[in-house]
Amino acid sequence: HEQCQKDTDLVIPVKRVLDLAGAATDVVRIIETTDREGQYVALSHCWGHPKTHPLMTTHATLKDRMSGIALSSLPRSFRDAIIVCRRLDVQYIWIDCLCIVQDDGAEWLAEAEKMADIYSKSYLTVATSRAQNSQDGFLFDFPDDTVHYRIKVEAPWANDLSEHRTLPATFKINHKSDSKPLDKRAWCLQEWYLPKRLVEFGLNNIRLLCLRSVETRFGRTNDEHTWMRTIARAFGVEKEDFFRTLWENIRGDLFRRSITSRETRTSFQQWLVSPKC
Repeated sequence: HEQCQKDTDLVIPVKRVLDLAGAATDVVRIIETTDREGQYVALSHCWGHPKTHPLMTTHATLKDRMSGIALSSLPRSFRDAIIVCRRLDVQYIWIDCLCIVQDDGAEWLAEAEKMADIYSKSYLTVATSRAQNSQDGFLFDFPDDTVHYRIKVEAPWANDLSEHRTLPATFKINHKSDSKPLDKRAWCLQEWYLPKRLVEFGLNNIRLLCLRSVETRFGRTNDEHTWMRTIARAFGVEKEDFFRTLWENIRGDLFRRSITSRETRTSFQQWLVSPKC
């Protein structure tokens, strides 16, 4: 769509990205982005329980990360995201825990203030909605659309009340009830509303959202919440009635999610009042 192609500002808004130029040799590296232009993918993922937190960059590891990272040392979700980037011929990917020095409070806050730009200016945001943490990955087969069971039931109509019969039963998966860890975190709300293009890997479905359309592996979706995001994202800041609808959706969505730290609360409040919203 013409509206989705308006990527006029190619300056990368973050301090660092993961450069995939050497991915064919199984090595990637963190680079500084000063005055660098280009398209990049942003990763939206769930860190999970502290015991399963993803690979992170700290002051002690930054130099090594910039020298090179073996693909085999990355958690599965990160490797899957790199596969998506390479299929799309995109050289850079932004992953928060790798590209922000996690034990530098000042840098964390400075980069957190850029979140609206990071997601709104990404070529694509990849949402690993089906993954509980970075170790799970998201490029794996979907479950069958139907599940078949054979159930033993007592047959009260029989002369012998102890008789059991085996009956077939088929259940259709309800794709609307596709529970996703990312839907529970307030931080991830901006990662849902801000990108021009977002591909979401759910447990039972995959959805591609842009400013004009919502496509799934089953065709066009009729999910009201998803369509409201698309319509309001495209027109919400231009027309007052759409803006009100967008705001009510964001507010309702926010109150259903968890905010885990003071820093997250502060940066999220900054996003809510940002003109990108």
